[in-house]
Amino acid sequence: NHTMNSLIIIGATLIPLALILYSKAMFSILKGKLLSKKDLFILSIGFMSEIIAVTCMGAVSTKSIFSPHSLLGYIGAILMLAVITWGWKTSGTEEKWAIPIKQLNFFRFVYLFWVISYITGIYSATLR
Repeated sequence: NHTMNSLIIIGATLIPLALILYSKAMFSILKGKLLSKKDLFILSIGFMSEIIAVTCMGAVSTKSIFSPHSLLGYIGAILMLAVITWGWKTSGTEEKWAIPIKQLNFFRFVYLFWVISYITGIYSATLR
């Protein structure tokens, strides 16, 4: 029971941290229309926070791993990983670089999709 409570606390702490980190980086990227290594680092830390949180919450959850929220979460995480991977692959020697409008639009879509998944998670948690 103590382990279960600890996992819930870790998950409930790290998911909002991921939201904060994703938001900070995405607002910077979308506002400046530039990608930076600093923003990629922040996104990467956010992704690690998300993965640890989901692992902790999944370990104590009694719900199916194929619930609507879970499926949205998996898709959101995969999309965020795609953003981060693409960013690191395009990073050169510069600290900041311009990114094409199609990529900016994709980043915006991924961020909004992730936030919707986050909100559905909060909603489904309140139903318990």
